[in-house]
Amino acid sequence: MGAIRVAVVGAGPAGCMLARLLHLGGVDVTVF
Repeated sequence: MGAIRVAVVGAGPAGCMLARLLHLGGVDVTVF
């Protein structure tokens, strides 16, 4: 199985924090 990929829709404070935490956990994150 490949790496986990997540799309975060919304780049407000909560979306950016979620993207950062996921990235630190090794998840490939794309923010829209």
